[in-house]
Parts: sequence; C-alpha cells; structure tokens
Amino acid sequence: PALKRSRLSSENDSKSKSSDGETENSLEEKQNISITTPAPPVSLFGSSKSSASLALFISDLRTLVKVSVEKEKEALDSAFEKANELNNGIDLFLVKVHNNDFDVNDETYTTLQRLFSVICEKIKVTPWFAKIGTIQNACSSFIGMELFIYFLKTGMLQNRREFHVEDDTLYLLGVIQFCHEVETYALGRAILLDIKSVYICKIIVH
Repeated sequence: PALKRSRLSSENDSKSKSSDGETENSLEEKQNISITTPAPPVSLFGSSKSSASLALFISDLRTLVKVSVEKEKEALDSAFEKANELNNGIDLFLVKVHNNDFDVNDETYTTLQRLFSVICEKIKVTPWFAKIGTIQNACSSFIGMELFIYFLKTGMLQNRREFHVEDDTLYLLGVIQFCHEVETYALGRAILLDIKSVYICKIIVH
C-alpha cells in the first residue's frame, strides 16, 4: 500500500507539472500573438484592372437607377394628372346621378372609365401608386360611383371581380364611398316617404 501511494503521488506530481507547463506555454503563445503585427490587407477586387471594371459597373448601375427613377417620376406625374381629372369628373357626374339626369352612354361617363383604366394600368406597373392619397381617392371614388349606379339599376352590390384593380383596399374604400352615396339617396327618398326604397338601402348597407 505504501508503494502504491508513492506511485500515485509521483503520477499526480508529474501531471501537475505537465499542466503547469502547458499553461505557461499557452500564456507565452497568447503574449506572442498580441505582440505580432497583423498581416497586410488583401484586395477584395483583385488587380487594378478588376478595380476599373468595378468602377465602370458602379457607374452603369447609377445610370440605370437614375433612368429608372426618372421614368417612375414621369409615370407618377401622369397618374396624378389623370387622378385629378377623374376626381373632378366624378364630382360633376354624381350630381347628375343624384338628380336622375345621367346616361351611361354619355361621353363624360366614357371619359371617366378611360381615366380609371389608365390609372389602374399604372398601378399594375407600380403598385405603391395606389397608396398615394390623390390617386387612391380618385380610384375609390370611381368604384363607389360605379357601385351606386349598379345599385340604382339592380338593387344589388356589384361583384368585386368586375373591377380590375390589383389593390383590395381600393375596392373596400369604394364600398365605403358607395355607402355615403346610398345614404344621400335614402334621405331624398325618405323626404318623399318612399319607405320601400329606404328599406332597400338599409338592406344593401347592412
């Protein structure tokens, strides 16, 4: 037993010395690393020829972006112009509708449809146009007017699929506009004690 304890003690001493030696070596290595200066930088773009190609690429990219932005601005300006025309035309035509003095074959109505189609085509190309107040208001007002005219003819709400608009928000805003027109219409019929028409309005709105 005494011999065994002696062997174990000598083994532990050797392990301890070995561990101490490794610790000292690792400390020396860390000290050497911290003292060593970093290696020189490596070019990410290779030779000067590659750098020239990169500069040309960046220049071309800037040109493309500039052209794209200019085209988008032209399209936006055009959409604004059409939207203003559409808004003004709708206001005038709705007066005729509420006075029961309108014709869907009227040139004014045809013009409004054409303006709406042009704006919708622009929205298909650049969807974020639909979020701009003037354009959004023009499209939703037209949809509301169309829904109202359809309601006067059929007593029903026109199907969403019949409006070729990419943005569902435009249709929903159009429905809200339609409800305002129905409210105005219902007030007029109520003055004439037209209970049946007022009841139809109540059903369609609810």
